[in-house]
Amino acid sequence: MIKGYKDITLNSLPERELEIVGAITVEKMSLMRQKALNRLKESVEIAGFRKGNVPDAILVQKVGEMRILEEAAEMALSEEYPNILEEHHVDAIGRPEISITKMAPRNPLEFKIKTALMPEVSLTDYKKIASSISLTETESNKTYKADATTEKDKRRIGILEKIMSESTIDLPKIIVEGEMEKMLAQFKDDIGKSGISFEDYLKRIKKTENDLRMEWKDTAIKRAKSQVILNTIAKEENIVPKEEDVKKEMENILVHHKDADRFRVRMYVETFLTNELVFQFLEKC
Repeated sequence: MIKGYKDITLNSLPERELEIVGAITVEKMSLMRQKALNRLKESVEIAGFRKGNVPDAILVQKVGEMRILEEAAEMALSEEYPNILEEHHVDAIGRPEISITKMAPRNPLEFKIKTALMPEVSLTDYKKIASSISLTETESNKTYKADATTEKDKRRIGILEKIMSESTIDLPKIIVEGEMEKMLAQFKDDIGKSGISFEDYLKRIKKTENDLRMEWKDTAIKRAKSQVILNTIAKEENIVPKEEDVKKEMENILVHHKDADRFRVRMYVETFLTNELVFQFLEKC
């Protein structure tokens, strides 16, 4: 397979973070530009043309070349980031921070990516825990006990809680921050669905966003540790979702969320599918 990236440099950062500097090739960007055009044709409305049948030149004139390049860049990085990690044996975790440093027509796309490396983990005997934990034990966990929870979910939570309590994990700050951002984004979305703005909600409860972050810190740490445990087990047991399953699930999401960032959608899907496969593995122990 021809690589769609080049000039990759890895720079170590403090607290087990890594900066990846490189470029997407002109050939890859050209291919992604056409895919971006095709995708935009399905969503942009132009008088006199049915969706999907707008000529390329008219679409470019309507939305602008930079919009198309941005779409192409998002698609290219979504596809090539996992390949970069695999080739350079980078054991990354969490949502990376991506910066485009140069983007121009008929030129390579230059980028910087900051990501967290898997922390140092001393994992307990997770197979033994998974095979021995009982539903009675999971039901006694008041922190997670809820009626909106199935017996299978309770057992999974119990297994994960037990593994966490008997393992040692040194978390990089970026992983906790990533979990906090996900929690905050979900909370804002839920508040928005209730018909009020996040700002008005904060005024109503007389708190700031930073107050919420402080209150949620322990939960964010716990969620981050849970994800590290699942990632570590996946690595130990060579558990990887099939690429066709990842792409299928991505397209299902993008059909309903056309403006979603493909890169983030891919990270979400890979994590979700991997977690499910790990839980299925543990349930068979």
